[in-house]
Amino acid sequence: MSLISVSDILGTNHAPNERDCDVIQKSLSEQEQLLEQVRVQKADLEQQLLVVTQRETQIVKSITDHRTLLRASPIRSLPAELLEEIFIAHCAESDRADPYYNSGVTFRKSRLRLLSVCSRWRDVALSTPRIWVALSVDCASYCIEGAESKISVLERWVSSSGQLPLSIAFLFSEYRN
Repeated sequence: MSLISVSDILGTNHAPNERDCDVIQKSLSEQEQLLEQVRVQKADLEQQLLVVTQRETQIVKSITDHRTLLRASPIRSLPAELLEEIFIAHCAESDRADPYYNSGVTFRKSRLRLLSVCSRWRDVALSTPRIWVALSVDCASYCIEGAESKISVLERWVSSSGQLPLSIAFLFSEYRN
């Protein structure tokens, strides 16, 4: 009797005899070895794909950075001295627009906004003492939670004013616990 081919009996109702089982077992072993080889190749390719994908991400970021530099807004090229003057004018205008300015009570948030635009603006603003010479302190708010963080803001504000004289307004409102 001739040996059968596994493909000949797949999908049939043929009951394999002992010799057929040997052929099927041998074919099964070969298929399992092939599967293992394919899985190893797949793992290698997945690792290569991961490396290539990471490299692609780096290149895309680099391209984006390059394009950002080419499309940089004109304000990025202004000298620090000119930015200082713009900041001083902006803060003065913001102070005049503040409804509490004439009463001596102003939170002067315009200065804090300058610090959050970008690192260059933060550096320029913190090194411009003229915008930090006026300060208002709501004393009641220092008696509640978070006073330590407010004190650190005050310390930074005062140190940023450099050697210039300070104008400090203290607001005493009724404190309610």
